[in-house]
Amino acid sequence: MAVEPDVRPHRIELKIDGSSRYEEGFASAAISPGMLIERTPGTLGNEVTPHNFAGGGGEVMIALEDALQGKTINDAYVAASAGPPAVPADMISYRLAKAGEEYFVLLKDGEVAADGDPLTSGGDGTFTVAAAGEEVLAVAVEALSPSGANAHIKARITPQRSLDTYE
Repeated sequence: MAVEPDVRPHRIELKIDGSSRYEEGFASAAISPGMLIERTPGTLGNEVTPHNFAGGGGEVMIALEDALQGKTINDAYVAASAGPPAVPADMISYRLAKAGEEYFVLLKDGEVAADGDPLTSGGDGTFTVAAAGEEVLAVAVEALSPSGANAHIKARITPQRSLDTYE
C-alpha cells in the first residue's frame, strides 16, 4: 500500500508580500504557532498573549514557528514560571499581518469552516467562523472541520470589517 505524501504546510507564513512587520515578544501564556495574539503589559516589557476578545478586532498578529531553534508549527511557546525550577518565558516570533497575505492559522476545535468562510477571533488565540456583527479578520482558503483538537487552516487576511458589511 502506497503511503500518502504529507501535503499540509510546515510553515505558518504561506504567502506574504515581505513588507509586513516581523516582531518578537515574550510569551505571557502558552502560545501555539498560528494563533492570533495581542500585546499585553507585563514585567518583561514586550509581552504577547493569545487574543482574548471573541469576535473582536485589533491588529492581526500571527505567532510563527521558531524554525531557527529547530521547532515546528506543532511546538508551543511557554510562559515564564517561577518554579521550582524557574523557567524563562519563550521569545515568540510573530508577524503583523496585512490584507492579502496568507497564513496557516489555528482553527478552533469543533468549528466547521468552508472555503471562503469569514473568520474571526475565537477569544482564545484560535480563529472561528464569523457570525453577524463580529469582526472579519481573515477568510478560509480551504475547508476544514477539526475534531478533538484545534487544527491549522489556510486563511487569507482581509481588511477588518464587521460581518454585516463584509457580505
